[in-house]
Amino acid sequence: MKLKYALLLFLSVLLLTACGGKSAPEPTISAEQIQKWAAETVDAIVAQDKPATTQIAVLPQATPTSQIIAVPPTIPALPTAIPTLPVAAQPSGGSYAPPAQTACDRFAFVSDVSIPDKTAMQPNQTFQKIWRIQNSGSCTWTTAYQFVFYSGEQMGAPAAVQIPSTVGPGQTVDVAVDMRAPNANGEFQGNWLMRNASGALFGTSAQTTPIWVKIVVSGATGNAVPAGSVSSGGGTCTVQSISPNGSEVFGPNAPMTFSVTVRNDSAVAWDTANYDLALIEGNNMLRNPALTAQDIPTTIAPGQTLTISFEGITPNTGGLFTMTWGIVQNNVINCQFTFRVNVR
Repeated sequence: MKLKYALLLFLSVLLLTACGGKSAPEPTISAEQIQKWAAETVDAIVAQDKPATTQIAVLPQATPTSQIIAVPPTIPALPTAIPTLPVAAQPSGGSYAPPAQTACDRFAFVSDVSIPDKTAMQPNQTFQKIWRIQNSGSCTWTTAYQFVFYSGEQMGAPAAVQIPSTVGPGQTVDVAVDMRAPNANGEFQGNWLMRNASGALFGTSAQTTPIWVKIVVSGATGNAVPAGSVSSGGGTCTVQSISPNGSEVFGPNAPMTFSVTVRNDSAVAWDTANYDLALIEGNNMLRNPALTAQDIPTTIAPGQTLTISFEGITPNTGGLFTMTWGIVQNNVINCQFTFRVNVR
């Protein structure tokens, strides 16, 4: 503020001097020069009132180099409580049963195309049994699938037959097997299953239920009945024990022993002169294949038992194989029994 007053006083003096008398010649100062000095003075005063400005020298920087800076991910805070998922409602009024699933390998019986149950046959009569079955599983049957004999009376049939064509789920196929009626009176039944390409057996249910062929034979001169049945008189017998019976599993080409104990339930003795032990049908699994007929070792009176053993060898392929023997008199079967060998 003091500078402003001094400026005003200086200007006033200049003006008065310019307006005074001409007592002596003095240098003349123009009005333009005075205005110029006044403007410079004002600028100086204003500059002093402004805050000082600091100048910063900016130095050149080197070319920056590329560098990857890893920024750690931001992990969201975990919820303090885990939400409860809804539980599907279960039907009330009893235990909950999950939805049923279709098995890969399963079949269903459709019909007997030939030889319905209890068809009458003559002894040794040949016939062809045809079943119509349906693929009720979820897997396709290839020609590597087989229809195989499982238990009961094989009746001269092969141990297995191939499925004739590919059968998809829900489709049907006719399976034919050539057979021969036994040379004995009675009712005979053979049970059959399916076998997949891996060798696993399967049937019409989860319990591997088989289907069957059932015939009635009459006209034989003897009166033999299927193995394991009990009948009185007429040369019948009871099979008390037999091994193997299909429950054991053997490897291919394995040595084994066949053994059976039968009881003479007839009214006559089985003597060595008139009664023989003979291979009737099925697979010859004897170690010595020529021993298909031989005398019984001793006379068996009515009510007595006979135990017989054979040395054998299993087939070289997997499957269920049978070998049926009988005690015969003059080519008439008085007692018969079947060995069953499961090879895997």
